[in-house]
Amino acid sequence: MSFYQSDLRKYINKEIYKKPTFETTIAGKKYFGIVKSQRRLGKTLNRYMIHGIQWVELMDKDKEFIETVNHIRRDFGASRGDIFFQFWFLDEKEKISTTSLKGDEKKVKELGKEKEKLNKHLWKKHELLPSWREHMPDTTVKIDISQGIQETRRGYSKSGKRYINKAKKEDLSFVIAEKRDRGRFREVWYTMAYDKGFAIISKEQFLTMMEYLTQQNLGRLMLAKKWGTLVSGSVILEYKEKKEGAKKELIYLYGATNREFGNIGGHYWLKDQIMKWGADHHYRSLDLLGVAPPGDDKHYLSGVSRFKQAFGGETIISSGNYDLVFNSKLYRLMQVLKK
Repeated sequence: MSFYQSDLRKYINKEIYKKPTFETTIAGKKYFGIVKSQRRLGKTLNRYMIHGIQWVELMDKDKEFIETVNHIRRDFGASRGDIFFQFWFLDEKEKISTTSLKGDEKKVKELGKEKEKLNKHLWKKHELLPSWREHMPDTTVKIDISQGIQETRRGYSKSGKRYINKAKKEDLSFVIAEKRDRGRFREVWYTMAYDKGFAIISKEQFLTMMEYLTQQNLGRLMLAKKWGTLVSGSVILEYKEKKEGAKKELIYLYGATNREFGNIGGHYWLKDQIMKWGADHHYRSLDLLGVAPPGDDKHYLSGVSRFKQAFGGETIISSGNYDLVFNSKLYRLMQVLKK
């Protein structure tokens, strides 16, 4: 089971974010999903999504997937307001060193051709369209911290090291947030998100989530401070697969930097300290949870990708997001409204 289908993620979405959820079976495995609903033109419009479908050798399981598509159409496309069903396939299509991928135009083109091949296959066999609105990034950066921080730092880019060294001169301190810090971080996060036009969860949801994560020892808020003032913060989840021999890993969920300290490299320094803390506490890896696909400079994550890629690690590319359309007219209308 992946993090995306874990009890932790299901609890956060259902009990804290208060999102409607459902369960269904895909090729013999049970998955939970999320319903996104909105009122438009006097009717309720629904889209359904399942994240983290692990299906090894997807291309060789057409028969099972045809059955899956048929029961999805029957169970989720009955209402006039049901627009589409989104699948996010977690299968790894490629795992490659982040450093070696940078500037490798030949590899980027090769990956693009493989994606086109998969797109054609899924459309021809199952009428699945590449999602026009990516809900989970196809690509992530994961950093192995199991060998200790010194070994991890060898993979940092020159620019990453430069920002970290710059921040070291600022007399920063690394702390695990106390309860009184949570509200201040949320203010910083809200200000940053507002400036960039991003939507974030409410203050009540955030505080409830942090209380739950802390009480259950499933996550924590980690901060960089300068003389007691919050410079940067990251919400880090702790996850362990339910299989023998599995080691715990860290997952970067949310982060923000106080714009008063936006030019000192505080967020770079904080990530370095988080990985040091993780290595010291015997965690396997840090998943930075989403970057732009290789070669896509216009992707909405292209800016944050440069930050995450500065820490090296491995770039992992999944099969990605695909839509099963129930109502083509409403599907096109939603695209227009979002633009």
